[in-house]
Amino acid sequence: MDIIRCPRLARQTCRKMAESPFVALDTEFIRDRSYWAKLCLVQMASPDYVCALDPIAEPEVLAPLEDLLQDETTVKILHGCKQDLEIFFNLFGRVPRPVCDTQVVAMALGYGDQPGYGLLVKQILGKDVCKNERFTDWAQRPLSAAQVRYAESDVRPLCSLYLKLTDKLDRLRRRSWIEDEMATLCDPDNFVCRPEDAWKRLTLRRRDPRYLFIVVALARWREEQAQLRDIPRQHVCDDHIIQAVARAPNLSADLILGGGRMKSRRVPGGEVLEEMVEVAKRALREERPLPEIPKSDSSRHEVAPDLLSLLKALLKARAQSYNVAPRMIATVDELAVFALGRETRVLSGWRYDIFGHDALALRNGKIGVAWRNGGMEAVPVTAKASEK
Repeated sequence: MDIIRCPRLARQTCRKMAESPFVALDTEFIRDRSYWAKLCLVQMASPDYVCALDPIAEPEVLAPLEDLLQDETTVKILHGCKQDLEIFFNLFGRVPRPVCDTQVVAMALGYGDQPGYGLLVKQILGKDVCKNERFTDWAQRPLSAAQVRYAESDVRPLCSLYLKLTDKLDRLRRRSWIEDEMATLCDPDNFVCRPEDAWKRLTLRRRDPRYLFIVVALARWREEQAQLRDIPRQHVCDDHIIQAVARAPNLSADLILGGGRMKSRRVPGGEVLEEMVEVAKRALREERPLPEIPKSDSSRHEVAPDLLSLLKALLKARAQSYNVAPRMIATVDELAVFALGRETRVLSGWRYDIFGHDALALRNGKIGVAWRNGGMEAVPVTAKASEK
């Protein structure tokens, strides 16, 4: 694999890659000591060439990559690509297009929930992927021979894997399934880091306004501090400290510490805790409108357990029937929302065709679920049984 450190050669390479109908991509990065991921390597492969751009050696090699990522005549192939897309979005302000995630395609073809790259390459191509350098320091230079082999193995088989998977996808006429998934996955809104939305990362222990005002304010403050200082949010303060301040009956740093709420946990410095207390007090004084708490957060607790169990069984049955990962059709939270009669994605498109239609019939008592022929099946409910 060629390691490209020359901007002129990078431009030539990206132009050449754009001539192919598809190009495989992968990234190596580190972010254990920073808020923003530090991009260390971008591997690229066409059917006849494999290389990597080295931004650590020369940051300018990334400049021509943007045109390739936005070239709509070349499909960008990645696997489990959410973090890669986030890196490209933060780098260029745009999400690559068009994108095909081989992990999503594999889920649509019955290879399980979130199947790993190495497992798919072995299962479909009969090849092994090098994984010895998974936890290596990608910022070190020069790269070792083992690192280069690892980086190459992460991208070289992707083109062949893509061709095998999409051939089967077309034979089963499921291309539209993937187009829907990619549109959702590549929504730029997924990658915008809004401090005001940071509270959504936390588990809400209560629903009373005082607690929510403080959690929302402290989560936003922590996110702003982490972005400004480019450090992991947990290095500003841990989640449990936000929870401790929000649950404290008296907003005093000394009382919170003295209350034993932070024993055996990493406690921030006194100045940081004092600032958190001030942020909490200010939030209570201002009392801005609280964000809407998603109903799905509590839907699983509201729905009748027996109905949710039946829907899970039906989902498993339909997923097995179509040989598709259940999670791709619906999550447990989505089943709970559906059970409560609310709008969900299972009521539209291909999901409705293979599951939503039967799920409505089950919810309305027109069909049931039974064990037959070694598996779960949807069965009609007889008039006599329904009268009971």
